[in-house]
Amino acid sequence: MGLDQVDDYLSSVWEETPNPALSQLVRHILAAGGKKLRPLLTLLSASVHTPADSRAVRVAAAIEILHAATLIHDDVIDHAYVRRGVPTANSVWSNTLAVLSGDYLFAKCSHVLAELGDPALVRMLARTVMCMVASETTQFSDIEHMDAVEDEYYRKVQGKTASLFELCCDGGGLVGGVSTEEQEALRSYGEALGTAFQIVDDILDIAGTEEELGKPVGGDLREGTVTLPSIVFLRQNPAHPAVTALLKQEAADEDTVREAVEAIRQSDAIEAAYAKAREFGEQARAALAALPSGDSRDSLDMLIDYVVERRQ
Repeated sequence: MGLDQVDDYLSSVWEETPNPALSQLVRHILAAGGKKLRPLLTLLSASVHTPADSRAVRVAAAIEILHAATLIHDDVIDHAYVRRGVPTANSVWSNTLAVLSGDYLFAKCSHVLAELGDPALVRMLARTVMCMVASETTQFSDIEHMDAVEDEYYRKVQGKTASLFELCCDGGGLVGGVSTEEQEALRSYGEALGTAFQIVDDILDIAGTEEELGKPVGGDLREGTVTLPSIVFLRQNPAHPAVTALLKQEAADEDTVREAVEAIRQSDAIEAAYAKAREFGEQARAALAALPSGDSRDSLDMLIDYVVERRQ
């Protein structure tokens, strides 16, 4: 069983949604595409010893539903109008309907996992959601205190992004019957891989193109969001007017965004951030040593290179 079965299950989610308006909105969200990286991680973690079964498919689908719910709420919080080249739910409908649809998907995810009858899966989900919400409330120190800001950045990444990757590997490993040692290795792998993934996401927000990203470049700077490329850049250029104005939310006009993006692109901050992503990638690779050799471990290993080297 694989991603096709996950897609089939996701299709059933909007087909059984209780009213047409909500069904249309949920379909818009779940059918938007994406990398399906999280379901793939879940299925691979579940197949360390034996092929993934229907339980693994349901866990993978539940986590993709959770991921969709978090993206909806993120788009509302960030006032985003495009994601993956497609209008966001809040731009097509309204913030109210978008938030309610996200709430519905959070509940649906919990229901899917609860039906599997293993309280450990529900506890994993609850822990992950708490980590993700807590990370969204992170308050960064003033950008004049870069050491503190960088520490806060990694804590936010680990709570918001890496915790969901960890859930994929943890939940997949649980239904796949791995040993305690193997499950710990999968959790470590997921956390490190998720951290690398977010760092690269933050790099691409500056170094990518709108065509590659499916959304405008410089979104984090526009929102005053501190990321690793801007942290590295400000260590070297602490008084750069455009970057500091954006991160202090003293400006948000497009000319300032373009100036800041170009300044960071022309510095060595992008390569330094990639080097840090590769470092986390190697941590993920080291964790795989505890797993038995085979197709699953090989595929998890190849995903590291994909995550670190991707350009969208």
